[in-house]
Amino acid sequence: MKVIIIDRGEFMNETEKIAMDTAISEFLGFRHSAKHFFSYLDSHAEKDVILDFENVVLMSRSFAHEYQKRKGEIDKNIKEINVPKNINEMLLAVENPGNNSK
Repeated sequence: MKVIIIDRGEFMNETEKIAMDTAISEFLGFRHSAKHFFSYLDSHAEKDVILDFENVVLMSRSFAHEYQKRKGEIDKNIKEINVPKNINEMLLAVENPGNNSK
């Protein structure tokens, strides 16, 4: 998996910032992509990770489910930034499956 690290600044305390559109795709559609991505994250020493969702257009329910599952299992501090509204709504939908009615 090719991952583009946007910034690993000396003052960021070994924080890795990853552009999701470049690391995976602007269309996050496959469960196995989330699995591979978190395997990548788990193999790196950085404890703090910033995931930048700028330019991400779509996230499937299966990707979102696997993403939330793996995020809960990994021993990293993950912060998401620039999360588009539709991506945030999908993450919330899989996090709280009983609360999907509006």
